[in-house]
Amino acid sequence: MVLVANSGAVKTAWSVLYEGTEVLGFTTADSNLDLRYSNNIVAAINRNLDQEIINLGFKAVYFYGFYVNEIEKSSMREALESVFEGAEVVVSQNSNQGPKF
Repeated sequence: MVLVANSGAVKTAWSVLYEGTEVLGFTTADSNLDLRYSNNIVAAINRNLDQEIINLGFKAVYFYGFYVNEIEKSSMREALESVFEGAEVVVSQNSNQGPKF
């Protein structure tokens, strides 16, 4: 499974993909600016994604957001790695640069 988050100015869209097909999607009111702090990222995930789903294991997590600087990228990456142990975690400024599914 793969988790993709696309964060903008007022909300973040999250998609869980299995073999290239979205099996779960949700939107949080957390803006990119809210999610630059690691505890906010973990809280947003825990509010919206059941622990049972997290425990199934994710191969990769891709977080895309505008206004993300290098320090915020590091914080976001660490937070996502703490939730999705063993997953490849990529934090980028622009979803246009992401992988193709």
